[in-house]
Amino acid sequence: METVTAPPPAEGVEIGSKYRLGKLIAVSGRQTDFETIYRGTAAVIRIFRCASAAEAWTLNAGFSLACRLPHPNLLTVYDFGQDTGTLKDAVFEGETIAWIVMQRWDECLGDILRARSLVDCEVEDLLDAIRPPLEFLREQKLSHRNVCASNIYACLEQIKLSPDRIGAATDETVDAQLQHLVREVSPTLNTPALNKPVLPDHDPDLPTEEAPNAETGLYPPKYRKYAGLAIGGLLTTAAMCALLVRGAHQAAIAPQASPLVQVAAPPAGPSVPALPTAPDRVPEPPIAPRGWAVAGPSFNDFADATKQAESLAKAHRKLYAKAYATDKTLHRFVITFATGLTQAQAKKQLARLRRSGAPRTTYITRFDHDSN
Repeated sequence: METVTAPPPAEGVEIGSKYRLGKLIAVSGRQTDFETIYRGTAAVIRIFRCASAAEAWTLNAGFSLACRLPHPNLLTVYDFGQDTGTLKDAVFEGETIAWIVMQRWDECLGDILRARSLVDCEVEDLLDAIRPPLEFLREQKLSHRNVCASNIYACLEQIKLSPDRIGAATDETVDAQLQHLVREVSPTLNTPALNKPVLPDHDPDLPTEEAPNAETGLYPPKYRKYAGLAIGGLLTTAAMCALLVRGAHQAAIAPQASPLVQVAAPPAGPSVPALPTAPDRVPEPPIAPRGWAVAGPSFNDFADATKQAESLAKAHRKLYAKAYATDKTLHRFVITFATGLTQAQAKKQLARLRRSGAPRTTYITRFDHDSN
């Protein structure tokens, strides 16, 4: 697609009969980004002014692939489409456009680079985040056609690649794509950084041995270095996230919260005398703490739930899987990975835990025993 800058469409224009253009975010050639709303959630709509209907169709084919093959380090695709000559806007009159609605980001790496280059450790974090989606696409016989700073974004503590340049695989290797990116973001960096093994979950600002909180299942907050030093609001966002995590921990241990009972294998022998009236009594399963939680599979039997939780914890050391009864009736049991959260915290932890190996069917839910 040729790079020709044209006047952007006016704010307030409706796209696809359902997305109204909000504040203008960025203009680059024939590509324009606007704020919009998707099902009540802040989103971005990216509009491409195409030379032909065939070009719009090709772009939409890539959007469809991104929508059907999601990855934690690709911006989420909500919707996409195209239009030819029917939009009621002077700028669009008679033109063919393709559009994609996607996840709202906090900062663009391209904006950061206008102020400074990245240092070595920041580049390593960047490569650590961008390599997985590129390799994932390669496994699907696909590739990203424009791996550059203007297509890389910070979403809270995550680094994500734009999903709108996906097509059939080319001869260019993943390492070659990353070499181009390194030269752009830090021209003076030694290229062997590409071959340096980087632990995906290591951050020099955190303790070497990182483990979830024993009571809440929360991991210590960590934020990518380049995102934390970004110009604009991301630093504030990161600070607020840290406060939210701290608040979740305090809520989990507050006196009014339900006690968290550790599920452990029975000891070899009884540690206390059995009750005379019920010598074979088995302790009741713990009740899930009130509030929002990140949950997984559910079971009708507590023993089955406990066995699956132990299996998940053993297979993925960063998952704090635990079995709980969903309410006081003890009729259903669920595996949780984090409890005692606010809704916002639960959404954030859901994304983090999926990256750590939680099942893709993991979801957020709210436990409110007063209503049961």
